[in-house]
Amino acid sequence: MAVEVGSKVTLLVYLTLGSAVADVNREIGPPAHMAHLLNRANRRLRTDAARPPSLPDLNPAQARILDVIPAGGCRIVDLSDELRVSKQGLGQLVNQLAAGGFVAVTDDPADRRAKIVRRTPAGDDVVLGVRDLLAGVEDRWRDEVGAERYAVFRSVLQELCRYPSLDYQSAEPVARAGTSRPAP
Repeated sequence: MAVEVGSKVTLLVYLTLGSAVADVNREIGPPAHMAHLLNRANRRLRTDAARPPSLPDLNPAQARILDVIPAGGCRIVDLSDELRVSKQGLGQLVNQLAAGGFVAVTDDPADRRAKIVRRTPAGDDVVLGVRDLLAGVEDRWRDEVGAERYAVFRSVLQELCRYPSLDYQSAEPVARAGTSRPAP
């Protein structure tokens, strides 16, 4: 069963559902392209990284925002560019995080129209908790496929994810509030 708009199959529906839809590609076989595989891996990651009671009930987009805010904070417009989302959509998520006490939003002293968003100590704790949770998933996946194969998998992903605007190697580590313990 395919969802069509005019004569085009809706790509979002296809990538979201993938081969889980019975007989979706009976004539040509199941999808094996990278978009499908990455989607399936991401779905498994979300399943394997079930939120423990110690972490607040944030959605993946909120956790992702917290994870990419630099230690010194950043302008919302720069964050929206980094995440490739609209300023309006990001603004709504940032407001939700601020209401939960995970970020603080202040005026940018250099531009009164702009806002600066910074993680609070509670936001830092969430980032560290999520990173610990994901490290556990990576440990289980490494055990599942073998350390050498997993190292190659991770290395290839890191290489493919390099963007000129991203420099994760120089990013400042996150420390738990009141400690100097860096993020894993």
